[in-house]
Amino acid sequence: MGVTTEVTLDICKKPEAECPAFFGTESFEASHQLAYDLEMLGLKTMAAVLIFDPHKIEFLRRDDEAYIPQPQKVKSVVLALLYGTEAEVAAAREKVFETAVDRHNGVYLGDAISKGDWASRHDRYHITYHGRNAAGDVSMMSWHCEDAAINHSELPMVRKKWHEIVSRYKAQYDGIFDDWGMFMYTNNPFRPYGDYLTEIDIGVAELNMTPEMWQAFVKMKAEIAQVALEAGGSISACHGGTRAGDVEVACRQELAEGSFDLMKDIKRMLDPNNIMNPGKYLLDEAYNK
Repeated sequence: MGVTTEVTLDICKKPEAECPAFFGTESFEASHQLAYDLEMLGLKTMAAVLIFDPHKIEFLRRDDEAYIPQPQKVKSVVLALLYGTEAEVAAAREKVFETAVDRHNGVYLGDAISKGDWASRHDRYHITYHGRNAAGDVSMMSWHCEDAAINHSELPMVRKKWHEIVSRYKAQYDGIFDDWGMFMYTNNPFRPYGDYLTEIDIGVAELNMTPEMWQAFVKMKAEIAQVALEAGGSISACHGGTRAGDVEVACRQELAEGSFDLMKDIKRMLDPNNIMNPGKYLLDEAYNK
């Protein structure tokens, strides 16, 4: 809701040391508990804790050449990312490994996987060749994500319902939608119960879609957004809350009780000619009065 006229670039010094430690577990439940316990360590060097759920691991196994294959017993993965001085990271690394390996029987997956994970994001998600199935066939699918801010305690419920929603649409529209799994991460070591950016990745064969299928996709997105609100979360996080399917839920339900009306009043006051991001967030409604 603004026009940028000046930008100040605040450059941070690159950390002296970093440690991306990936640990394999045998279930999402194990990863969910491990992530919480890692956050509970309260390490100031902990830049992020991230969970790859079993659906994501399965997708990477069948689709991503950059992903380093793991033993079949590895069903889920937790990343603990440490930044700081050499001394800080060394001390924190000991606590992380004690928690993940000794207390949770996590399998340390080595340093190479961090490069493979980054390569998979950089080299794969921006192109359309995705969705390799069990037979090894590849279809042209684009990557879509639905994400929300969800508290740690609600992650199992949200994960279960989101996969159920995508599975239902995938079955109804064979070859049009695919479930590429979920990941969820948090950056704050002082509030381990707090918000996790929680994302489900959906493959969509856009070139084969009909108007009916597009409306089904929008409806699927709305159902996913509804689950986020049921969990006490926010769909207006990162990518979400501004697109068809998301935005209606975000504005009408998440911002209920007058919040959206207040936003429209502010929009009309600050931008009487609607030149600041027109068409976004349903705020064009501010000019209907």
